[in-house]
Amino acid sequence: MLSRHASSLYWLGRYQERAEYLARYLQVKYFSSMDSTQLEYRDFALHSILFMSSGVAPEEEKADEGEVLWEVSLNPESSTSIFSYIKEVRNNTRGIRNLISNELWESVNKNYHFVKNFNPDYLQTRGLFEFTQGIQQNLSIFHAKLDSTILHDNVWSFIKLGIYMERIYQITRSLINTLIDINALTGDKENQTISSYQWIITLNALEATDMTRKLFKSQVQQNSACEFLMTNLDFPRSISFCFAQVNELVKKIKNSPEQVNYDRNSLEFKGAKLAAFLKYLDFEEIEGTLDQLLNYVLQEVMELNDSIHREFFDS
Repeated sequence: MLSRHASSLYWLGRYQERAEYLARYLQVKYFSSMDSTQLEYRDFALHSILFMSSGVAPEEEKADEGEVLWEVSLNPESSTSIFSYIKEVRNNTRGIRNLISNELWESVNKNYHFVKNFNPDYLQTRGLFEFTQGIQQNLSIFHAKLDSTILHDNVWSFIKLGIYMERIYQITRSLINTLIDINALTGDKENQTISSYQWIITLNALEATDMTRKLFKSQVQQNSACEFLMTNLDFPRSISFCFAQVNELVKKIKNSPEQVNYDRNSLEFKGAKLAAFLKYLDFEEIEGTLDQLLNYVLQEVMELNDSIHREFFDS
């Protein structure tokens, strides 16, 4: 496979996952602000949405709701809007059109035109739920067509590799953002009610609330939410699960033999090292240093992404 085709497949998966997560986060965070009796919480939620979208903290204290929804959802001039991500998915898909099925291409094209033609005035007044829900439904079709209409060869593997790498990145950023939000709301004072509510919002954005409660059988708190999202090997939106999938996909693409001592600089070694580190985390031992741990994981993910580029795309 040409390296540029492999790169297009990988980034197709990453942008698709990024758009899907941002749509869910926007929906959950925005509508959670409607449950609050404090007007200040609406501005807080809008700032959090902007930060999750761009990674840059807004400077203005007062957020304009219409501008935020436009900026995050449909602004074609913003490289971090949902529209821009969906457009990048389509652009990357067009470059490898001959490698995928018509059904997969149609699912990408359908979602692009859904977003492109969505009325911005309607979005800013009463159409946000329809917009975010429509994207999630369209991307569910994308996942179904990806798994059922193309060969599970390297084409499929590079798309899935991009999806799981982006999922790790977004889960980690989401956990970091939750810590920032809790600190902004509580300051130096501990408030279990506020903390628990913010962790529930995070779990809802990752569609993980029910399974967390099923596993821990208690009120959602920081330790249970983070332990589930970071170490559970059976939940598709946990960091450990995603790392395990990344490792298997890399070995599949490289046709690596099983049960060998990989070179320390190899992708196989780096991925397995991170997966093992998370698998054996003890959350009682890291209490008080969670933010440092998450920033370490985020940095390692970015370095793993660079290694993937050097291995597969820079030749």
